[in-house]
Amino acid sequence: MTRVHVPRPVPYEELLDVDALWVAEPVGDDELRRLQVLASDGDAEASFRVGFALARRLPFGQRDDADRWFARAVSLGGGTWAWLATDAYCDDPVRYPRWMARAIDAEYPRPDAPGVHVAPDTIRPIYASDWDMAPVAASFRVAEATDAVVAALGKASPRLTRVDERGREYASDEELMDAVHGEAAPLRPDGEARYTTGWTSDPLHDDAGGAYLLTKGRDRVWGPMARTMIRIVVDELLDAGVTEAHLGPHRP
Repeated sequence: MTRVHVPRPVPYEELLDVDALWVAEPVGDDELRRLQVLASDGDAEASFRVGFALARRLPFGQRDDADRWFARAVSLGGGTWAWLATDAYCDDPVRYPRWMARAIDAEYPRPDAPGVHVAPDTIRPIYASDWDMAPVAASFRVAEATDAVVAALGKASPRLTRVDERGREYASDEELMDAVHGEAAPLRPDGEARYTTGWTSDPLHDDAGGAYLLTKGRDRVWGPMARTMIRIVVDELLDAGVTEAHLGPHRP
């Protein structure tokens, strides 16, 4: 039986807005010690906040202590915190892809799709020099370009464009425009409208026999956005009857 696609909220709206932490005043020593006590008592959010505070304080290459607190948040509160850790490392070209890979590995293969494998590097920073059609935010390539795979990617394409940075999928373009750009739309902490990918290609083919999608937007994919986008592609593959597939990034 084919599942009906009902956009379902992901838990990020109920958790931390990491971008809000970026624009807030840095955590002082007293507050950091208070959070460390809470984290030691088993508070996952406090653990994450400690990790974030340390990530802001420490230079690149010296953030292992922050990693340990993020890892504690994951062990206490589950894989959602791994996706959010990518947003804490949005400025770190080494730890951002590392935590994105960790988040993907924690969720895939899914129990309901054991034959659909998602490469840990499916989401990685893409820089303008990598593409002649930059900015490309992300790409999704299935190695086996069967008719069913191409059909699944075709259905995934418009859905990927309707995902915002917080991981929410909107049911239509009209709902997206109203929710993101309408008069009552919530703004980002920096006062801008929430980001979406803006455009997703139709299925494309490469010389290696794969089929893929490109999404254009910022040169960064937020953790919540990445989680929802991967879920959409995998769901569409399953609905098309694809039970064995290898999903990863398309490389130029």
